[in-house]
Amino acid sequence: MSSTDAEARLNAILRELALDPLPHSWAERTMLCEEALALLPRNVAPEHWAAVQSELGTAYLNRFDGDRAESLERALEAFERARP
Repeated sequence: MSSTDAEARLNAILRELALDPLPHSWAERTMLCEEALALLPRNVAPEHWAAVQSELGTAYLNRFDGDRAESLERALEAFERARP
């Protein structure tokens, strides 16, 4: 993926994450956050990176599909990474 394509995809993901989540969309939001974090180096935009990490934590916290304990553990890990 070219840097222009990556930037366009990142912008699209960030716009999607800015929308209010639907109750059934938490699994999708975790995937969007993880994709955004793969495209957004922490050292390039640390505040945006931390905001996406925090959103990832929120998405895992609100997920009720799959293993609940694992979702809670992943939420905690994401919140810890978001701290300065």
